[in-house]
Amino acid sequence: MISDNVFRAELDASLKKQKILKKERNEFISLAMCGEISERDALLEKEDLKARKYQEKVKESKRIPLEDAEQIELVQWFRDNYSDKVIMLINNDDNRVQTKNILMGLHRGASDLFIPHLHLFVEMKRLKPKDSVWSEYQQKFKKYVEEVCGDTYILGYGFEDAKEKILKHIDSMIE
Repeated sequence: MISDNVFRAELDASLKKQKILKKERNEFISLAMCGEISERDALLEKEDLKARKYQEKVKESKRIPLEDAEQIELVQWFRDNYSDKVIMLINNDDNRVQTKNILMGLHRGASDLFIPHLHLFVEMKRLKPKDSVWSEYQQKFKKYVEEVCGDTYILGYGFEDAKEKILKHIDSMIE
């Protein structure tokens, strides 16, 4: 059996590893202190396991390249292989939407890239679909591009996926 102070310290350390705020940690520890002493070991084991899983998840997500890095690689590949064609960024950073940007033509949900001669809009996402968010605005923009404009819209999960979909689109235009 461990002392109250050791129990508090170990439980706090496990909760801290899970990025739980201090106030919430203190509330959780207070509740745990009210429980049976015999349950403390099991609780510590359970929270320590949660902490290890959380830290593994964080490590894994850091190994996945950021969307920006994948997009830069795609643009470089396209320019290297199709130097006479244009691929351009559509400034769609709606994380910092300001009235002026909207008045200047910013459209929430617009794709990341446009390749005019292919009539192709490209939305880039991180490699793992579960780590990417495809917003309602982006889904509406895709529908507009395809149904109203008759253009093509691809959703690329990382450089390789986007490159493969662009090549497939080019092949379909040749046939």
